[in-house]
Amino acid sequence: MQEELAAGNGKAVFHSYIGCIGNYLKPFFGKYNMDSINQAVLKQFDAWRKKEMEKEPVASTVTTHNSAMNKVFDYALERGWVTRAVLPKLNIKGKKSEPRPAFTMAEYKKLTSKMTAWVGQARTEKSKYMRELLRDYVLILANTGMRHGTETQGLKWRHIDWHVKDKERFLRMAVDGKTGPRNLIARHNVEDYLKRIQQRFPNLAKWDFDTLLKKRVDEYVFRLRDGTQTKNLHQTFQQLLRDADLLVGAASEQERTLYSLRHMYATFQLIDGMPIHDLAVQMGTSVVMLEQHYSKLTPELIADKLAGRKYGSKKATKVEKLAKS
Repeated sequence: MQEELAAGNGKAVFHSYIGCIGNYLKPFFGKYNMDSINQAVLKQFDAWRKKEMEKEPVASTVTTHNSAMNKVFDYALERGWVTRAVLPKLNIKGKKSEPRPAFTMAEYKKLTSKMTAWVGQARTEKSKYMRELLRDYVLILANTGMRHGTETQGLKWRHIDWHVKDKERFLRMAVDGKTGPRNLIARHNVEDYLKRIQQRFPNLAKWDFDTLLKKRVDEYVFRLRDGTQTKNLHQTFQQLLRDADLLVGAASEQERTLYSLRHMYATFQLIDGMPIHDLAVQMGTSVVMLEQHYSKLTPELIADKLAGRKYGSKKATKVEKLAKS
């Protein structure tokens, strides 16, 4: 799999399989002969994995581990080390995954209203720089659906340009992360947040925004004023959520994270009517993953669409009669 990825022919999911083999399969099965792995051994592995993860793995994690294990089995079969008859049947059970916490629109508005004053309340210069970066980082995540970390850390100014369609300009970003490279289209207001970041750096502020994009500058977008990148935005975001009393929502006991902004983006794009297949392309995921993990679509969120038009008393009577007939 590593050879195929290096050659550009491998699938993005190979990264997950490789991590699984290194972190779980080799540490547990490394001293076993292939033909000695039976159901009893698999049961021991399930117990060991649960202890290692400190939780019951969800079904999707078990499926990924099984797929990685089947890669190992296929490798052994190709080389004639084992026969299909001796290979065990893998258990596909796992804990049902829980929807990850997102934000309602009211909570998001509360969060963004809090951020401006919160930046000014920083006690140190370093803290202020972290908070001002976080503010724009949050707004950009919420308006692009970009993945925190894997896609944002590698984003450079040269990866951003204008896409023109029917004489209208759209801000386009080239990102590379969990599922490989893709282009995404940002909501129009992201231009304002990027301009604010631009103004923090004298070598970038000397140009207007369009010139900056044309220059294809090879510098990271998400940096502190001293030019360094930080891996502590998650902790700063957690502090913001605590200060805004938004760390945990009413619909879930799980603490929110920067990934919650991606889930919120997916939910409200679907509410606004974006086809789920188009959204999957934009977010670099599958329709199945959107349905299972990202969409928090509930009857309450689309109440206006479900209820339809409100009829007058006479029309209501007719509708009630039809409903009863």
